[in-house]
Amino acid sequence: MRRYLAAAGLAVLVTGCGLVAGLGGEYRPAADAGTSAIDGGGGGDSGGDGAAGDAAGSADGRGSDAEGGASFDAGRCNPASNHGPTMIEVPTSAGSAPSFCIDSTEVTQAHYGAFLGANPIAAQGPPCAENATYLPGGDAPSGCFAYAVNTASSAPVTCLDWCDAKAFCAWAGKELCGKLGGGDVDFGGGEGADIQQSQWFAACTANDPPSHPFPWGGAPDNGQCFSSLASPAPTGPAPVGSKASCEVLGLPPLFDMAGNVAEWEDSCDGKPGAAPDQPCRARGGDYAMSGNGLRCDALNINPKRKATDIHVGFRCCAN
Repeated sequence: MRRYLAAAGLAVLVTGCGLVAGLGGEYRPAADAGTSAIDGGGGGDSGGDGAAGDAAGSADGRGSDAEGGASFDAGRCNPASNHGPTMIEVPTSAGSAPSFCIDSTEVTQAHYGAFLGANPIAAQGPPCAENATYLPGGDAPSGCFAYAVNTASSAPVTCLDWCDAKAFCAWAGKELCGKLGGGDVDFGGGEGADIQQSQWFAACTANDPPSHPFPWGGAPDNGQCFSSLASPAPTGPAPVGSKASCEVLGLPPLFDMAGNVAEWEDSCDGKPGAAPDQPCRARGGDYAMSGNGLRCDALNINPKRKATDIHVGFRCCAN
């Protein structure tokens, strides 16, 4: 269900997500329906099952202690100017680009609310010049809010198109996860499943695809993450970082790289003259998928750049 109210200088959107936009683009996530072990929208105290401990320290997810996580470098990956989830450092394989940083969780409703609360101007260059608003579902709301949505502020924000995700990451001092060293991952070739090319794939596999076809390792999908095999079966996105078994083996604390929501990647088909309709890749599967759809090398979710969907969110990276 969705309702729109419009008047001079005032636009209000009330959706199943519990997201409200008002005068000047102000955005307010709905009251929490749950908490996450990593909740960038609150303090360092965590809820959920404690999977991520105190990995998020401040209101925007910066400056935290990763208790024993050698891959976590607060100084390098979390400068005071950054926003959004706490980042961890990911070492790369021999011969590839230097290490990079990745958000420890998907971007939450609370994180995205801070972005909209800063009143960003929707004025992007190509290929996003036609993106008129950063509101969830704003450019193409039909169908997006037909799903039941977890309204917890620590749930991943969804119903955003690729350009919205790109804009948030730039505002946060980061970039949408793409190619090691910078730039986009080739859409048509095999770079999406190459640890020396794709930041997202390198992180998901902890740089060891043979041993880590899934984020948790080599065992078959048995509900380790929020997927259709989890018990109870999820009916929508869950609070980020709230399932201990969905941590990337060898890269703590890095959560939800499989299931929950698929994640936009900076990897789009470069067909000339079709920017809004270009397919772009979303990684990791979602809460309604299972099995091979959750593999780190799965490349079969390719929505249009302007598409919005309750099953698709994102996280950011930084070189």
